[in-house]
Amino acid sequence: MRAVSSRRLTQQGRPKIALSIAAALFLATPLWGQEDTIPPPPDEFIMLGTKGGIGGEDFMRFDRMQIKHQIQHFIPPLLQPALVGHSFVLPPNTWRIGLSTRFARIDGNDFFMGDSPNSAVFDQFSVRRTLFDLDLFYGFDLHKKYLHSFTLRINVPYIESRTDGFINPNGVQFIDLLNQGSSRELGDIGVFLKKKIVDQGNFPVGFALAGAVFLPTGKNDEKFGDGGFILARRPDPDDDGVQPSFEQMIQQLGGPQNFFNGAWQVPAGMLENAPRILTPFPFNGGVFGRFSGDGRLPTTLQPGTGAFGYLVGAFITRQFEQGDFATFGRIPGRSALHLGILHRINNEADGIDAGDKTTFFGSFVKPLLKDFLALDMSFVGFHQQADSYAGMIPEPEIVVDPGTGQRMFEFALVNRPSFSKGTSMYLTPSLIYSPDPLIRFTATGLFRVASPELGPAPDNVFRLGSSVTF
Repeated sequence: MRAVSSRRLTQQGRPKIALSIAAALFLATPLWGQEDTIPPPPDEFIMLGTKGGIGGEDFMRFDRMQIKHQIQHFIPPLLQPALVGHSFVLPPNTWRIGLSTRFARIDGNDFFMGDSPNSAVFDQFSVRRTLFDLDLFYGFDLHKKYLHSFTLRINVPYIESRTDGFINPNGVQFIDLLNQGSSRELGDIGVFLKKKIVDQGNFPVGFALAGAVFLPTGKNDEKFGDGGFILARRPDPDDDGVQPSFEQMIQQLGGPQNFFNGAWQVPAGMLENAPRILTPFPFNGGVFGRFSGDGRLPTTLQPGTGAFGYLVGAFITRQFEQGDFATFGRIPGRSALHLGILHRINNEADGIDAGDKTTFFGSFVKPLLKDFLALDMSFVGFHQQADSYAGMIPEPEIVVDPGTGQRMFEFALVNRPSFSKGTSMYLTPSLIYSPDPLIRFTATGLFRVASPELGPAPDNVFRLGSSVTF
């Protein structure tokens, strides 16, 4: 009985087991041709410009927005210094427009001779200057070996200058030369090219080289007074309101050999206590010829040099991240150090040579508020080679007669001396505000800490700058 029942159950269960196995095989095995109907994963690049593609339907908008990320990678806005150079370059096919304004005032105690203020000459003289700069930048890549990572820059300066007051030539106090005038002119346009040589990603520092050509677009013949003509307050010992020009006196004496270098002398005390009158400048037909026969300003006050100029430079940048110096903990944190040197070669024009100029600098930039605000602490130094002016001029002098010990006034005929040379240095703190990686605003103060051997150096300069990248 039990054997019959078991056999029956086994026979009855076989169809059910077979059906279960068939169902499992059916579910586990694809139908004929099914592998040809399953779509492959979508190709995101084929779908560019569609809703399912990279960046959505408006891919161009998405692509343009990536410039921000490129900027942060190539040239972080808050790690770029406000004033001095750096080794960063713009990403390829990126443009930048920059505008800046500098304000400077040079007073009598800002002119130097022998590292001390030359107040005997310039105590009552001042210069006000406002300088505007338009900068156009373009980042590009030539996609060939050694021809990567370039930034082109075109600098267009515009300069406003005003001179006021008077000078005492060679420190002679009883002669005042009135030097008032103003100018508004385009400066020398500079075309710069910077090439990144190595990046910090594969070298301890970023390193870049730069070169520039300055076009002679700025005037180099701006003049004192009214076209070079100025007035002079001179002693009038006779108090008759009349004093002839010294050129007329030279003719009466029979020529320069009977007037200059001690041939003609007057007791200085007689002139120091005499009344004074206002006359045209008493030499050169009334034109102030200190720097040229046509009354030009010195090179430091000219908008341009009158000749092509050239520049070479090198930049080093090191970016720091949190933990770079484990010994110091969180110091310095996210920041950047920039060092560099620039040398500008100036050529002579019209007998005037501005002298070469070397600029050297260091900058430490530290973000203060995330990616919005940073502090830039820099120093900038300028080494000016002596400028030169062709020709000779009459120079008033007070000398002591070795025989009598009396102070005597005379004129010497001398080669035109240099006006500027030596090294000046400035501390330059700045604030950098970047509300967006493509927008920057800067405010900088330059404060003099070292004076040149000769010539003007403003006590302070203030600069405001802005830039937009697209």
